[in-house]
Amino acid sequence: MNHSKDLYLDDKLKTTTTTTTTTTTSTASNHSLDDINNNSIFIQQQHKQQLDNTSSNNNNIQSSPQLFLYTSFQKSTLLEEQQENNSNVLYNSTNIHNDNDKDIDLISELPFEVLKLVFSHLCVEELLKISFVSKLFKDISEDFDLWKPKCRIPSNSSSKLNKHRLEKTVYYTESDCGGDAESYISNECSNNNSNGLRMNRGVKFYTNDLSPYPESLELMDHSFVEKNSSMSLWKQFYFQLDSITLSNSFDLVSSAIESSSCDEASQSIHNTLIENTDDTKFWSSKGAKDINSDEHLIYKLEQPISIVSTIRVTVYKAYFQTGMPIYSPQFIRISVGFSSHDMHYQSELYPVKQIEEPQYFYIEPQLVIGGYVRVDLIGRTQTQPGDGLYYTVLKNFAVDGIPIGLLGTKKNLLALSMIDYYSKFRDPNTMVHYNNANSIDQSVIVSSDTKRNHLEILLHLKSIINEKYQRSHIKQMALKDVLKHIAEGQYQLAITTIFEKELRSSKLFSLVSKIKDTEAICFYYKQLYLSGLKFSSDETLFLAKEAIESGANNIYFYAQLMEENRLFTSDALGDYLLFSGHPLSSAEVFNRCLIPDKLIISLFISGNHIESFAVYNTFVPNINISPILDLLKSYSTYQTFLFIIKYIEFSRGWNIDIFEPQSLIEFLNLPTCIQDMDQILLYLKREYKNQNDYTVHRQPRDSKLSQFFQYLYKSE
Repeated sequence: MNHSKDLYLDDKLKTTTTTTTTTTTSTASNHSLDDINNNSIFIQQQHKQQLDNTSSNNNNIQSSPQLFLYTSFQKSTLLEEQQENNSNVLYNSTNIHNDNDKDIDLISELPFEVLKLVFSHLCVEELLKISFVSKLFKDISEDFDLWKPKCRIPSNSSSKLNKHRLEKTVYYTESDCGGDAESYISNECSNNNSNGLRMNRGVKFYTNDLSPYPESLELMDHSFVEKNSSMSLWKQFYFQLDSITLSNSFDLVSSAIESSSCDEASQSIHNTLIENTDDTKFWSSKGAKDINSDEHLIYKLEQPISIVSTIRVTVYKAYFQTGMPIYSPQFIRISVGFSSHDMHYQSELYPVKQIEEPQYFYIEPQLVIGGYVRVDLIGRTQTQPGDGLYYTVLKNFAVDGIPIGLLGTKKNLLALSMIDYYSKFRDPNTMVHYNNANSIDQSVIVSSDTKRNHLEILLHLKSIINEKYQRSHIKQMALKDVLKHIAEGQYQLAITTIFEKELRSSKLFSLVSKIKDTEAICFYYKQLYLSGLKFSSDETLFLAKEAIESGANNIYFYAQLMEENRLFTSDALGDYLLFSGHPLSSAEVFNRCLIPDKLIISLFISGNHIESFAVYNTFVPNINISPILDLLKSYSTYQTFLFIIKYIEFSRGWNIDIFEPQSLIEFLNLPTCIQDMDQILLYLKREYKNQNDYTVHRQPRDSKLSQFFQYLYKSE
């Protein structure tokens, strides 16, 4: 019984399959091209009907595992045959479509607004590619509604934008020394590379304020305006915003205009524009009792329209005061405008660290333009030891960006749009008087037509670029040559260029000092010595390390150069000498740097206890003993105990109260049974001999400057 059912099912399925195949093939050949879609629907209906018939037959068959597997196999075979037939129909329909040479472009039939909505989800690269598909796609891809949002600040970013995405940045790092010629050029996506020498960087800017200058199309006949009629204004505007290159020069500031207060005439705002290593040059506010009191500084930029990208602020560290305080504000806020007292842009509050290293505050990638910058210094952090008042003190202020005159002819649309934005606040004709120069040619402003004025003003601003920028460009080109020479191993040629073009800098020296060829480093120091120039802080510290760590014989050459006043004395140099076992040499350095705390410590550690106490007594009451004890404790507990013992004895002889018993007990973490100064003194005299003094154990090594030291020896 089961066997006959199997045969019946097999015959039935075969018959059904044959019928379906015949019907499908016949249908595909008899239908015209216009009925291809209907034919596909017909096939699907036939397919469904056969499946229903198979299911009905299965219900009439008794359940059996073998029969179920057989039936499933037949179902699968039927489905595969139907899919193959459908593919044949689609293939045949394609051939018919090509043979009749009739295009059915369903996308082109969509409404223009729908296509534009679809295109709005494409990125820039995809828009550029799809513009080659057809004329319709090209027209849509040029639509200003697609490019305008890409120029605006993303709404989901609020005040914290995607941090200044860098398109192309040129660095040269220590790992490139001795590498391939092309190794100093790299693409970066980060603005932070403190170990590298950054040459330039491309920034993608956004703006909510500027729009393409509407009259620029009428200027396309001029050779100095980019002519590209196939590209919409907003698309041009986007790409000009997308390719602004900054040189990282930080030299946009031309002059200091105003400070809210000044402690002394010698501490004016003009000191903040001086790139110097003189610790006596700085701007200081007046003292205030309120820690929340504010100050402000106003600076004028090189041109009335300049892109302000980054602000660099260096807070002052007072080495000459006890504790070496750093007088930083709590926050700063940056404002930019076209006049000194009318700022159209105001940044968020940036927190300021209490450190002496330069701090960078980024306005990019938001495009901010202006001719004046105001810096609000919010709050204070440090009191002065002498009067207990709060002060804010800055050592240096600088602005990185690019003036409108340096944008180049390929960005004239952006430049004209900037002038148009300027006209909303001031008359553009006032820009010719911006620098108050006697050499300004008034004949460049002859047209009363506003759109012509914009172009004439732009040409004028391009023509009066300060000589500083021309020198900066020459310097940048020379610096690139130096980096290329170093990468190619032509060290002497690179070093010669450094001194001929006056390119010395801390980062460039850092690269030179890491060259594995010691002859090149010695050649650098020979050129420096022969130039008669004073060694920089980094050059001096490197020389001192090479002289001291290579043996006692070379220390003589360090002392000789110090006596000739060729070396730069710094806090870092004094610290190195102190912790390398030369406290008397460090005392000389701290004395020249006017750092009393460390001078007292160095004299004391060198064994000159009376001289140390005499210096301390000279600075009383402007000196605090607590920072001195903290510094001493970082050196050694032995010297700390000995210092307290000696100073207690000296103070009793001079009738001076230096220490308070309770503060000493807490500082030294003494047992609770000790209550007065006599008990403290007895405890320290008993315990200080058990403490270990700071000792230096160093084996002499070969010096990288051995040839230079030999040169100094022969030149005597």
